Amino acid sequence: MPKKSEYQLKLQALLDLCRDKYGWTRPQIAEKLEMHPASLTDHIQNGRSTTKRMYYAVLGVVAENKAKKPDRCTTLAKKLFVKFWKAYPRKESKRKAEQAFINAIKRVGGVDNHGVIFDGLDTSPRLKKERRFIPHAATWLNGNGWEDEPEKAEPQTKERIY
Repeated sequence: MPKKSEYQLKLQALLDLCRDKYGWTRPQIAEKLEMHPASLTDHIQNGRSTTKRMYYAVLGVVAENKAKKPDRCTTLAKKLFVKFWKAYPRKESKRKAEQAFINAIKRVGGVDNHGVIFDGLDTSPRLKKERRFIPHAATWLNGNGWEDEPEKAEPQTKERIY
């Protein structure tokens, strides 16, 4: 049996990934590529001059699937962002803020831990200032603003009269 080419091996690995991650069978992948399943198997077993092109075609199908189906975290984060946007004191650059919010949700461990960010809205000292000194939402989120230390109440000292 001849040694398999680089793209035969890559194609095999990609098909295995499709099977394991998405549950797709070879006939289903062939159907997505609008080709006969035997042709796909032939590329893997025997190699053809178009095996490289076949690899990139399957890669394209995987990319399309990812683009069509956002993960659960992103979908729920977008819903939570609406609440965040209502609560945030400075409403500028909404699109950037939404993307920063989705990334922040992923950094805190997913939508189940979103409370940390909302708690930070109440305790962050940077959000208690005059409006022009409040950072844009994206800046606050990208800087993990919810981790800011809350302001400590300064002890009131009595004035000494001499």
